[in-house]
Amino acid sequence: MVVCCALHNLLQQRGDLLEEEEEDVEANQPGVAGEETTQQEEEEEEQEEEEQKHHPDTEGLAAARVKHHFFRVLLDSALRNLATASQATSASPPPGQHPARGGSRRQKANRRLESPIDRIQPQDNFNIQQFTGVWRLIAVGSECSYLKMNNHKLEAVTIRVTNQDGNIRINTLQKLDGICWDIKQDYQKAETVGRFSRKNRGLTTDIVIADTDYSNYAILFLQQRRKITIKLYGREIDVNEAVQLKFRQLVLNSNIPEIFIYRFPQYGFCNVADEFHQLDDDFGKS
Repeated sequence: MVVCCALHNLLQQRGDLLEEEEEDVEANQPGVAGEETTQQEEEEEEQEEEEQKHHPDTEGLAAARVKHHFFRVLLDSALRNLATASQATSASPPPGQHPARGGSRRQKANRRLESPIDRIQPQDNFNIQQFTGVWRLIAVGSECSYLKMNNHKLEAVTIRVTNQDGNIRINTLQKLDGICWDIKQDYQKAETVGRFSRKNRGLTTDIVIADTDYSNYAILFLQQRRKITIKLYGREIDVNEAVQLKFRQLVLNSNIPEIFIYRFPQYGFCNVADEFHQLDDDFGKS
């Protein structure tokens, strides 16, 4: 609508200028029939006409041409703007409707960077019920800053896994300052069997049960903030050498240097905590 009004005004202005130019030309033309002129005046007019034939008013013509060219440019510009506005109007959705957002969301999902843990394959035919029970932490491969600073004072760790309708609950029992603590964490199953995840206080933790024979060992991959940690568990306090070599190779394949493989103590386990030292880590989570 704004473009149409501008175009109309330009056409009106150009028409007014053309009328003014016609009036100027008529004003400069010889006298109209019916006017009474003396013979001398007629001779002077004829003389002026002869002079105009030989010396035309070039300045007036040039000014008229400049005006014509100027408004021709403005007219062309207005026509282009009108065409652009018409295309934009036809491309926009009708009032009250919004463009479909599903496509953009799918594109955004496709552009999402692959997470390191997405490349980890879970245990074939993972059986959650066979995985439940007590496991002892044997070793950890991680570049975690806490382990780098505190690996000299590690405590033995026991976990107890229970099946929660396909989800898993992990109770971690560990001594802190000589007191046994029981920390509960719930993980929700993912679409792929053998993958679990939890989100607490804005931090997401992903777990993949990568390799286990259910009766002797289990190798778990954990991810927080796109950083991978690999844990080796055993039903007993140790596992055979073949499993240890397998664990070591998985750590190196994850670009974690061997120097960051930490062995946990095989003594000092605690199996139960009193009611005052049980922590529900999912309480008040967001």
